Amino acid sequence: RGSAAGVRNVSFSLERGQGGIAVVARLMARVLGAWHAAQRCEVRALMLMPVSEPAEFGFPIHSARGQRGRFLLQACRDAAWADGVIYDCANMARVHGVLPWKRPSLVYLHGVEVWENARPAWIAACRRATHRIANSHYTQARCAKLHGLADIEVCWLATEEAESHPAPRAPALAQRPAQVLILGRIA
Repeated sequence: RGSAAGVRNVSFSLERGQGGIAVVARLMARVLGAWHAAQRCEVRALMLMPVSEPAEFGFPIHSARGQRGRFLLQACRDAAWADGVIYDCANMARVHGVLPWKRPSLVYLHGVEVWENARPAWIAACRRATHRIANSHYTQARCAKLHGLADIEVCWLATEEAESHPAPRAPALAQRPAQVLILGRIA
Protein backbone atom coordinates (compact mmCIF):
# COMPACT_ATOMS: atom_id res chain seq x y z
CA ARG A 1 0.00 0.00 0.00
CA GLY A 2 2.92 2.36 0.47
CA SER A 3 2.16 5.69 2.10
CA ALA A 4 -1.34 6.08 0.63
CA ALA A 5 -4.13 5.80 3.18
CA GLY A 6 -6.49 2.85 2.93
CA VAL A 7 -10.14 3.86 2.62
CA ARG A 8 -13.02 1.41 2.90
CA ASN A 9 -16.23 2.57 1.23
CA VAL A 10 -19.21 0.70 2.75
CA SER A 11 -22.54 0.94 0.91
CA PHE A 12 -25.86 -0.81 0.74
CA SER A 13 -25.76 -0.63 -3.06
CA LEU A 14 -23.81 1.05 -5.85
CA GLU A 15 -26.32 -0.01 -8.47
CA ARG A 16 -28.19 2.48 -10.63
CA GLY A 17 -31.89 2.81 -9.91
CA GLN A 18 -31.65 1.93 -6.21
CA GLY A 19 -32.71 5.33 -4.89
CA GLY A 20 -31.13 8.54 -3.65
CA ILE A 21 -28.76 7.00 -1.12
CA ALA A 22 -27.32 4.76 -3.83
CA VAL A 23 -26.77 7.85 -6.01
CA VAL A 24 -24.82 9.48 -3.17
CA ALA A 25 -22.83 6.25 -2.75
CA ARG A 26 -22.09 6.13 -6.49
CA LEU A 27 -20.94 9.76 -6.53
CA MET A 28 -18.62 9.15 -3.56
CA ALA A 29 -17.32 6.02 -5.29
CA ARG A 30 -16.51 8.08 -8.38
CA VAL A 31 -14.49 10.57 -6.31
CA LEU A 32 -12.72 7.77 -4.46
CA GLY A 33 -12.05 6.03 -7.76
CA ALA A 34 -10.33 9.16 -9.08
CA TRP A 35 -8.25 9.42 -5.90
CA HIS A 36 -7.41 5.72 -6.14
CA ALA A 37 -6.28 6.13 -9.77
CA ALA A 38 -4.11 9.12 -8.78
CA GLN A 39 -2.66 7.06 -5.90
CA ARG A 40 -3.92 9.56 -3.31
CA CYS A 41 -5.41 6.65 -1.39
CA GLU A 42 -6.04 2.95 -1.78
CA VAL A 43 -9.75 2.21 -1.94
CA ARG A 44 -11.73 -0.96 -1.43
CA ALA A 45 -15.50 -1.13 -1.31
CA LEU A 46 -17.85 -3.39 0.58
CA MET A 47 -21.49 -3.66 -0.44
CA LEU A 48 -24.32 -5.56 1.14
CA MET A 49 -26.12 -6.07 -2.18
CA PRO A 50 -24.77 -7.55 -5.44
CA VAL A 51 -22.90 -5.36 -7.90
CA SER A 52 -23.24 -5.82 -11.65
CA GLU A 53 -20.41 -3.52 -12.83
CA PRO A 54 -17.57 -3.77 -10.26
CA ALA A 55 -14.92 -2.36 -12.61
CA GLU A 56 -16.82 0.90 -13.17
CA PHE A 57 -15.16 2.69 -10.23
CA GLY A 58 -11.59 1.45 -10.68
CA PHE A 59 -11.09 -0.20 -7.29
CA PRO A 60 -11.94 -3.61 -5.83
CA ILE A 61 -15.55 -4.10 -4.69
CA HIS A 62 -16.53 -7.00 -2.45
CA SER A 63 -20.23 -7.85 -2.41
CA ALA A 64 -21.89 -9.84 0.36
CA ARG A 65 -24.70 -10.59 -2.13
CA GLY A 66 -27.38 -9.66 0.39
CA GLN A 67 -26.06 -11.96 3.15
CA ARG A 68 -25.74 -9.96 6.36
CA GLY A 69 -23.48 -12.46 8.13
CA ARG A 70 -21.09 -12.49 5.20
CA PHE A 71 -21.18 -8.67 5.13
CA LEU A 72 -20.31 -8.42 8.84
CA LEU A 73 -17.50 -10.97 8.55
CA GLN A 74 -15.93 -9.09 5.62
CA ALA A 75 -16.25 -5.76 7.46
CA CYS A 76 -14.41 -7.24 10.45
CA ARG A 77 -11.66 -8.61 8.18
CA ASP A 78 -11.24 -5.20 6.57
CA ALA A 79 -11.13 -3.29 9.85
CA ALA A 80 -7.42 -3.97 10.32
CA TRP A 81 -6.62 -2.88 6.75
CA ALA A 82 -8.50 0.40 6.50
CA ASP A 83 -7.25 3.71 7.86
CA GLY A 84 -10.78 5.11 7.59
CA VAL A 85 -14.27 4.00 6.64
CA ILE A 86 -16.99 5.86 4.72
CA TYR A 87 -20.62 4.77 5.17
CA ASP A 88 -23.36 5.80 2.76
CA CYS A 89 -26.05 5.98 5.48
CA ALA A 90 -26.67 5.55 9.20
CA ASN A 91 -28.06 2.05 8.69
CA MET A 92 -24.78 0.80 7.16
CA ALA A 93 -22.71 2.62 9.79
CA ARG A 94 -24.10 0.33 12.48
CA VAL A 95 -21.38 -2.17 11.57
CA HIS A 96 -18.70 0.22 12.87
CA GLY A 97 -19.82 -0.47 16.44
CA VAL A 98 -18.84 -4.14 16.24
CA LEU A 99 -15.53 -3.82 14.41
CA PRO A 100 -12.57 -5.15 16.40
CA TRP A 101 -10.36 -2.14 15.51
CA LYS A 102 -11.70 1.37 15.65
CA ARG A 103 -10.83 3.64 12.77
CA PRO A 104 -12.06 7.13 11.87
CA SER A 105 -15.40 6.98 10.08
CA LEU A 106 -17.67 9.22 8.04
CA VAL A 107 -21.43 8.73 7.73
CA TYR A 108 -23.93 10.44 5.44
CA LEU A 109 -27.19 11.55 7.07
CA HIS A 110 -30.23 11.39 4.82
CA GLY A 111 -33.33 13.13 6.12
CA VAL A 112 -36.01 10.87 7.52
CA GLU A 113 -33.56 8.19 8.68
CA VAL A 114 -32.26 10.64 11.33
CA TRP A 115 -35.40 12.63 12.14
CA GLU A 116 -38.26 11.75 14.49
CA ASN A 117 -38.79 8.04 15.03
CA ALA A 118 -35.24 7.30 13.87
CA ARG A 119 -34.07 3.86 14.91
CA PRO A 120 -31.93 4.13 18.06
CA ALA A 121 -29.20 1.94 16.50
CA TRP A 122 -28.94 4.36 13.56
CA ILE A 123 -28.56 7.38 15.85
CA ALA A 124 -25.97 5.49 17.92
CA ALA A 125 -24.05 4.82 14.71
CA CYS A 126 -24.15 8.53 13.89
CA ARG A 127 -22.84 9.38 17.35
CA ARG A 128 -19.91 6.96 16.93
CA ALA A 129 -18.89 8.48 13.60
CA THR A 130 -15.84 10.72 13.54
CA HIS A 131 -17.40 12.83 10.75
CA ARG A 132 -21.06 13.37 9.83
CA ILE A 133 -22.34 14.82 6.56
CA ALA A 134 -25.96 15.87 6.03
CA ASN A 135 -27.55 16.27 2.61
CA SER A 136 -29.08 19.67 3.53
CA HIS A 137 -29.01 22.43 6.13
CA TYR A 138 -32.53 21.35 7.08
CA THR A 139 -31.43 17.78 7.85
CA GLN A 140 -28.38 19.12 9.70
CA ALA A 141 -30.47 21.41 11.94
CA ARG A 142 -33.26 18.91 12.53
CA CYS A 143 -30.86 16.09 13.44
CA ALA A 144 -28.90 18.37 15.77
CA LYS A 145 -32.08 19.54 17.51
CA LEU A 146 -33.68 16.09 17.85
CA HIS A 147 -30.61 14.06 18.78
CA GLY A 148 -28.01 16.57 19.97
CA LEU A 149 -25.60 15.61 17.22
CA ALA A 150 -23.05 18.36 16.64
CA ASP A 151 -20.37 18.93 14.04
CA ILE A 152 -22.49 17.95 11.06
CA GLU A 153 -21.17 19.27 7.77
CA VAL A 154 -23.49 19.87 4.81
CA CYS A 155 -22.75 18.48 1.37
CA TRP A 156 -25.46 19.24 -1.17
CA LEU A 157 -26.73 16.37 -3.26
CA ALA A 158 -25.70 16.14 -6.89
CA THR A 159 -26.75 14.16 -9.92
CA GLU A 160 -24.80 11.61 -11.88
CA GLU A 161 -25.38 13.41 -15.16
CA ALA A 162 -22.66 15.85 -16.20
CA GLU A 163 -24.85 18.03 -18.38
CA SER A 164 -28.05 19.82 -17.50
CA HIS A 165 -31.20 19.35 -19.50
CA PRO A 166 -33.46 22.22 -20.53
CA ALA A 167 -36.63 22.52 -18.51
CA PRO A 168 -39.61 20.96 -20.26
CA ARG A 169 -42.12 23.40 -21.70
CA ALA A 170 -45.23 23.67 -19.62
CA PRO A 171 -48.36 22.43 -21.38
CA ALA A 172 -51.16 24.91 -21.88
CA LEU A 173 -53.41 24.84 -18.83
CA ALA A 174 -57.06 24.07 -19.11
CA GLN A 175 -59.59 26.09 -17.13
CA ARG A 176 -58.57 24.37 -13.91
CA PRO A 177 -55.00 23.58 -12.83
CA ALA A 178 -53.72 20.09 -13.55
CA GLN A 179 -53.61 17.63 -10.68
CA VAL A 180 -50.34 15.78 -10.21
CA LEU A 181 -49.72 12.69 -8.12
CA ILE A 182 -46.10 12.08 -7.08
CA LEU A 183 -45.18 8.63 -5.85
CA GLY A 184 -41.83 7.97 -4.20
CA ARG A 185 -40.01 5.97 -1.59
CA ILE A 186 -39.35 7.73 1.71
CA ALA A 187 -37.44 5.03 3.61
